[in-house]
Amino acid sequence: MPSSNVMWVEKYRPQKISELVNQKEILGSINSMLKNQSEMPHLLFSGSAGVGKTSAALCLSKEILGEHSKDYTLELNASDERGINMVRERVKKFSRFAGLDTEIPFKIIILDEADEMTTDAQTALRRIIEDTAKICRFILIANNLSKISLSTPNSFAIIATLIHIPFLSCLQ
Repeated sequence: MPSSNVMWVEKYRPQKISELVNQKEILGSINSMLKNQSEMPHLLFSGSAGVGKTSAALCLSKEILGEHSKDYTLELNASDERGINMVRERVKKFSRFAGLDTEIPFKIIILDEADEMTTDAQTALRRIIEDTAKICRFILIANNLSKISLSTPNSFAIIATLIHIPFLSCLQ
């Protein structure tokens, strides 16, 4: 698609972590994780719309996977496909697909608007996260943290490596 037909939000989206603005503390946390990528946990980015959660997730994927990011990153908008079938068909298939390149530490699955997923879909997702923890990292993105049942201590206790990163509003 010619660049003149691309929406500005995509055309001018940051491509590197260093290009993200107004999230100094968040960038410090992300850069710390990048120093030891094999130990990177699953992540939960939360905050109001437009603060850079999705951009940060995509930049993180590009930083870790480099030129392989398109092949080893699955980005889904969970508000478009929010049910259990999306989790079973798209996420499970991608997460179990064999053939990791030796240069790739793991695959990355970005679920934008994960707070819009049904409870059944979140339960199925939890099981997939547990089963594929050695070869996949999940980045869940939410505007409304209270709708993420995965983030409650009792229901998410097995996945102790989920790190919650709250993004600040740009309007502060």
